[in-house]
Amino acid sequence: MLVAAANAPQSMRDVADYVCSGSNDQATINEALQSTYPDTNGLGGVVQLSPGTFNCSGSVRMRRRTSLIGAGRASILKATTGWGGGIIETFDAGTDKVSVAFLGIDGDYKNVHGIHFNVTDDGSFDDGSPDAANFLTDVYIHAPGLDGVRFEGGRMRAANVSKVRIWNPGGYGYYLDSPDGFYDQCEVGSSGLAGFSLRSSNNRITNSKAWYADGSGFEILAVRNQLAACESQDNEQHGYYIGAGQVSLTACHADSNSWNGAAPTSSYNGFHVIQWRSRVQLIGCQAYDKNEGGRGFWQQWGFFFEGDNSYCQVSGVTRDNTSGPLSLGPNTTLDDNSIDVLGT
Repeated sequence: MLVAAANAPQSMRDVADYVCSGSNDQATINEALQSTYPDTNGLGGVVQLSPGTFNCSGSVRMRRRTSLIGAGRASILKATTGWGGGIIETFDAGTDKVSVAFLGIDGDYKNVHGIHFNVTDDGSFDDGSPDAANFLTDVYIHAPGLDGVRFEGGRMRAANVSKVRIWNPGGYGYYLDSPDGFYDQCEVGSSGLAGFSLRSSNNRITNSKAWYADGSGFEILAVRNQLAACESQDNEQHGYYIGAGQVSLTACHADSNSWNGAAPTSSYNGFHVIQWRSRVQLIGCQAYDKNEGGRGFWQQWGFFFEGDNSYCQVSGVTRDNTSGPLSLGPNTTLDDNSIDVLGT
């Protein structure tokens, strides 16, 4: 099913199943998504977007088992107003097995999320799985006034997200309040809050990066999350804020955080573990400040534990943090933890 933008080439509009007018284009795309059902006995299908700009005054609503595929960065869904929802969102609380791929989303600084999926009901899942298993692949999200990607709901499980770049969201880059997800080669720059906010358990983030956030690069607020080969660079607050126990970070870098050009202050750390948390692993991690452009050193401690931490394992290297490589708070002792940090 081909949907052509109003400014698509005439040759493409001539053969399209649907042609947008250039305003309220989400209505045409939604009609195309709905139209896939009669021919597939309710199983959904694929909607292809042409190159061009699709002007949206409301949400493109993904129905279960449908795919929305663009022509790469040449297909742009652009918000023309703010309505508090997602430019792309789930149709209902039981939307599963959707795919969004190869397109761009322009929030134009409006009051919208880039993508908002909220799945709480598995009653319509037809394969016996408790997981929605929704996919995002190769998507570029620019300037939503709210979050870039916002996932919520106990059945929004097993999300699979790869190669999603978010730039300049007003809120979080990735707000992940859904369990058991897989995130690879994801990045966010210049978010108004934290770059990645993990609020549910058992998520895995690999080869990903947060930079220039007004908050921390990564905040981990739920148990059993795993990060590998991630980088947190030039964020205003901590590189990694670890607010839950039983999490593992491997080969992660905290690079020159605690940087606020408008009001420089050496107040935030590379890896910050809050009080009373246990079973935190920071293995093969590095925390350093590289004095970008000669601006000075601002990242405070390389590894910082607030206190009363136990059964934590740290193997790391530091350089040029303003207060030092490691701070162990009250009642955090080497008797209860394995700590090996080298550097200055």
